[in-house]
Amino acid sequence: MCPKATMFKRGQNCKTQCIDCKILTLLKKHNTKKINQVVGISNNVLKKHLDMGFFNKSKNIVIYNGFKNSKKTIKTKPIGNQFIVGYIGQMAKHKGIEILFNSVHKINTDVNWKLILAGKINDETTGIAKGLIQENKVEFLGYTQSKIFYAQV
Repeated sequence: MCPKATMFKRGQNCKTQCIDCKILTLLKKHNTKKINQVVGISNNVLKKHLDMGFFNKSKNIVIYNGFKNSKKTIKTKPIGNQFIVGYIGQMAKHKGIEILFNSVHKINTDVNWKLILAGKINDETTGIAKGLIQENKVEFLGYTQSKIFYAQV
């Protein structure tokens, strides 16, 4: 549907497939006729594909993402230890990075915490992070091997 797999353009979600995406995914759409079964991560995502004519000859099933959004109180480690929040991946609005920034911004000031970010980040997202998070509370690693990142979180 979208070569970037984001359906996001000019700062907002796309409601329909733009002409560029239609042209660039024409062959992919045609090839989905050869697929026996397709798995969507939600009814909405699967329906979007089917409504746009992708996988119209395929059986389909939904297997949901394993994330449940809920408000929880996190018990922190004893004083002297640091609570680490880590994020690895593309840091962009369509990935929900602002939700993470807003969430860590709300962490109690008594908690010794740090946010470690690994992956691609643009200037706009960096500015948002710096506007919400104290400089000594965030570390931007840039592109890094996952093994190195996970050893720090």
